[in-house]
Amino acid sequence: MAIVFISSRKKRRMFLGIIIISLVLILFVIPLIIFSPWLKNKPQDILQEQISQPNITINLDIIDSDRVKNLEPFGAIETEFSYIAEDKGGKKVQGSISALSKDEAIATLEKAGFKILSLQEVFIGKKEPFTPYYQ
Repeated sequence: MAIVFISSRKKRRMFLGIIIISLVLILFVIPLIIFSPWLKNKPQDILQEQISQPNITINLDIIDSDRVKNLEPFGAIETEFSYIAEDKGGKKVQGSISALSKDEAIATLEKAGFKILSLQEVFIGKKEPFTPYYQ
């Protein structure tokens, strides 16, 4: 009976060798077994399956339909304004109005009988959207 002492270097080499052999088996042999039925087919059959063209038809009759012909175009985008004004009795009134321009908002308020004290555009969101909230 003989006692064999294996140095720690040899143990590490054996361990690494076992790990490398296991990885080679996992990475090469197992996929080869899995894909072997696919590899047995003729390459031309595989290529023809990949090249087959889908059948796509585009129906352009929708453009001539009544639903498309009767569409209304978008109107101009109105801006919201915040105002402070005096009514005919001298009472201060505060509110908001939507109009295409500041001049149109002034004209609408004056037509309603208000004397405009302040009129400012309401900005929804940030004026500069790419600046952070914190400083």
